[in-house]
Amino acid sequence: MELWLVLIISIVIVAISITSVGRYSCTSEWQGYKTLTSSLTNVWAVILGVAVSTMPRAPSLRSLFLAWVCFCVAFSTVFQAFLTTFLIDSGYKTPIRNMDELFASGIKLAYYPSFSSFVKFGNETEASKVQINKVKCPTVNDCLDRATYQKNASVLLPDGSVQEHFALGSLIG
Repeated sequence: MELWLVLIISIVIVAISITSVGRYSCTSEWQGYKTLTSSLTNVWAVILGVAVSTMPRAPSLRSLFLAWVCFCVAFSTVFQAFLTTFLIDSGYKTPIRNMDELFASGIKLAYYPSFSSFVKFGNETEASKVQINKVKCPTVNDCLDRATYQKNASVLLPDGSVQEHFALGSLIG
């Protein structure tokens, strides 16, 4: 909101300044800078990056016009940087490294029932947490689809199976 207000206020101030300098400059200036509407049109043209009707002839008007061009370049750069960071999300999340991080994240643990022999727990607390957070999938691909598309599960796979799925490209993305 503040960015738009600064732009609107600066457009009005510069258009009024250009009109007053164009009207009262000692040299004869073309009509493009003597009326408020024509000055506003030229100011808007600079913002959009298109050519103005005529370049100013008076040195004072040229310096004001140059300052406005520099402001527009800086403003456009800042606006594009904010817009880019708003629109682009890397989507990167740090991987879960241990069971404590898995439990703290609230993500379910999805695994194929035959892989339950790979899960070994040290105490009853961890075993009960896994029982609460587990999701059994009918197939490994169902587990992978749940993690890939719904993004609400972490998949337990043996190392050989992980390498196989990476080779097939099903874990990419």
